Amino acid sequence: MSVKVVFELNLQEGKTSDLVEMMRGALPFTRKYDGCERVNICVGQEDQTQVILVSEWASKEKYLAYVQYRTDDGSIAKIGSMLASEPRLSIYDIQDA
Repeated sequence: MSVKVVFELNLQEGKTSDLVEMMRGALPFTRKYDGCERVNICVGQEDQTQVILVSEWASKEKYLAYVQYRTDDGSIAKIGSMLASEPRLSIYDIQDA
C-alpha cells in the first residue's frame, strides 16, 4: 500500500535557502529512488523557517530504506544542523475514496 510521508522542519533563521539549495541537488535522485512516487518541498508563505517535505512511497519499508540511505550518506545529519527544533515525521496510508 502506498504511503504519504510528511516531514515537518522548523529551520534556524537564515537556513531556508541553504536547505532549498540542498534539496535541488538531492531531490532529482530521490525521485528515481526505488519506491519513490513523488516528492516536493514546501516553504511557509508567512514563516519561511517552516518547511515541509511531502512525499509518496510504494510502501513504508521503501521509505525507511531511503531514510537509511540518506542517513548513511550524511544528508540527515546535514539537515539536522539546520534545525531550530526537533522535526516531526508523519506517515499515512493512502486510501482510495
